Amino acid sequence: MLPVADGASCSTTDGPPCKMPAECVAGKCVVPSGTTCPAN
Repeated sequence: MLPVADGASCSTTDGPPCKMPAECVAGKCVVPSGTTCPAN
């Protein structure tokens, strides 16, 4: 199954996966904002 774009429907168990760097959150691919990244 091919990765899907930001904003598309996804599933961490059944797919499809999200294109990097998006993450599947509540069934939608979401690109994390800079505020969610850990500080270096």
